[in-house]
Amino acid sequence: MRTGFLRLATGVAVAVMVGVIAPSGEAMAASWRALPPAPVAGRIGASVVWTGREMIVWGGVTRTASGQASARSDGAAYNPRTRRWRRIASAPAGVLGGGGPAAVWTAGRMVVYVGNSPDGPAATAAYDPRTNSWKRLATGPLRVREQYASVWTGKELLVFGGHRGDVPATPTAAALNPAAGKWRELQALDAIAGLAVVNGAVWDGRQAIVAGQLYRASNHFSGPILFTFDPKMNTVRRIDLSKAPLSAFERMNLHPLGRSGADIVFVAGVPSLATVVVRYNPATGRWRTARSVACKLQGQLVWAGGRLVTGCGADRVQIYYPSSDSWSKITAGPSPLNSREGSAIAWTGTELIAWSGQTATRFNPTPSDGASLILGRAAACASASVTTARLVYERDFRTSHPSIWIARADGGGAHKLAADASSPRISPDGRLVAYIAMPATAGARLMLVPAGGGPSRVLLRTALINAVEWSPDAKRIAVIEQRPAKQPGHDQAQIVTIDVASGRVHAIGAASLPFSVSFSPDGERLAYTRSVLSQPVRDDIYVASATVGSPTRLTNDGRSMLPVWGSDSIVFVNERPAPPAPPKQDLYLLRPSGAALHRLTHEAIPNRMFGFTPLAGRRTDAGWSQSGTASAPTTS
Repeated sequence: MRTGFLRLATGVAVAVMVGVIAPSGEAMAASWRALPPAPVAGRIGASVVWTGREMIVWGGVTRTASGQASARSDGAAYNPRTRRWRRIASAPAGVLGGGGPAAVWTAGRMVVYVGNSPDGPAATAAYDPRTNSWKRLATGPLRVREQYASVWTGKELLVFGGHRGDVPATPTAAALNPAAGKWRELQALDAIAGLAVVNGAVWDGRQAIVAGQLYRASNHFSGPILFTFDPKMNTVRRIDLSKAPLSAFERMNLHPLGRSGADIVFVAGVPSLATVVVRYNPATGRWRTARSVACKLQGQLVWAGGRLVTGCGADRVQIYYPSSDSWSKITAGPSPLNSREGSAIAWTGTELIAWSGQTATRFNPTPSDGASLILGRAAACASASVTTARLVYERDFRTSHPSIWIARADGGGAHKLAADASSPRISPDGRLVAYIAMPATAGARLMLVPAGGGPSRVLLRTALINAVEWSPDAKRIAVIEQRPAKQPGHDQAQIVTIDVASGRVHAIGAASLPFSVSFSPDGERLAYTRSVLSQPVRDDIYVASATVGSPTRLTNDGRSMLPVWGSDSIVFVNERPAPPAPPKQDLYLLRPSGAALHRLTHEAIPNRMFGFTPLAGRRTDAGWSQSGTASAPTTS
């Protein structure tokens, strides 16, 4: 089995416009902290997901100091808040972790596909941490393979390419829908003959951008390829690499990392030898080279919260911010990120976790130690070289012509972003502002405008819009929309999510007006209130996938509302009748699974939780702390 140098870790970074790490120069002091001992053996090439609460590590290959290698079917989960590991159940027989894993966290499950080369067979399974159990999924059309890559679309796990021995694997690609438990072969990709090695893939909201290497045994041809694949249209488009500012070696070793605005960010080359960071805009076809690195890229690469994090020598970390085309460095001490390959890496939104991986010593053993580095949520941003807060606000809201303005935190530099607009919400990365436009004709429009100014674009047209909410990674917006019903006075409210890049709208489920919507830290799920129009009205908390819906009710008392999702729990308001006085409101906490219900407050008087009461569709004075471990409303 071969493993490439690149190990990507994706997670949730809730960016705020306050700089913790400067977008250039030497950054704040931070140090790696050793992880507690893990209950499982070290490994390379494991499947890794971040759940919003835990880093789950499963599968991979263990190598001993004597050179013995074995594919693994066991795993463990690490909670950075409690700094504790727990062993998870082993996968079903025949589901082993070799071959270069594809994994995704969706709908409360870790879904994995493994090619299991060279041992076979290929397998697919899902792990549920709530029950600590696995479920075998359909095997699908993909046979044994290695050096493939995958990407998550929000609905499907797309798996591309790979080889078995010296022969490209067939079929070339397939898509797994975990919710339906079904695979479909992507026959359009068969046109990419000989896609034997896939360096990586990135999803831009509409299509996958895939980089790899072609191999044809008949004439021993090997060459680079870069293409896009649109799963909805089932179309493939090759990208002409001759226009890229890269050498032949760099084109062969072109690794897509992630999306930054309209650009896809790549690393070309091999760390510790020769590397360059380049950017490509699929819409315009424009390539550009990023600013030169401060030092050679060392060790492993991580795409964390919209920026590249990698090693710099033996004891430093360097960070590239695409939004400002700048680098920063941290002297953080030695770590697996700097000195190993194939580590299990996760980004929590504030903390980078790196565990195990292979060392560059004889037989490449896989130690079971690891370390974590707290970078802070603000570090994920450094948007447009801004290291101070910006304010977005509404003016003239009592008139028939309100407007949206933006200013510095001190109030200076104020300028208008949009007229006849209300309810502004700035994206977590600080690049965009969502707002509601009320045109002269009937209805409402959800609009997007660049925070620096420019033309607005329409995301959604409907009758009425409430509760505009950004996902932590700024890729989606959730709203509660209201559409007129056939019977007057019975308008229908539902939650929809909109993909910011593509504009694709996903219907999630019925909701209640004007209650709020809250994303999970990984942006994959939503918590919201749904009412039953009975006497009295019954309100309960629901959670659902942010792309496919499938709501699950968490509470069943008819008095629960206004959920706010933290790092590993949901806090919400529970309202108790207290006639003739107003209802009493208290805060409760529960897990996203519905377990571990806990009462947080015991109010002796009928206080009103203003912090959890939506005002014009948005929460006002409450929320979770930056660490996601504390929450504070305002009462009166």
